Amino acid sequence: MYYVEVQTRGVKNKQYVKTVHDNYPLLGSWEEAEPFSKECALKIKSILEHELTCGKAVVTVLCKDDERKS
Repeated sequence: MYYVEVQTRGVKNKQYVKTVHDNYPLLGSWEEAEPFSKECALKIKSILEHELTCGKAVVTVLCKDDERKS
């Protein structure tokens, strides 16, 4: 399972991709985050890095088991 995390400088909470709508990622909290395939997560990361060009956001692909479902 791969999650896409967005950390914006100056913002306390990290955001995660919860869905993709019209080929654009929508962000939400960790509780709302949805897992993606590795290929899809990397594509989402590329889209976000292209859109967030201000240099204040870091986009990361996380590979982890979903502890929320346990």
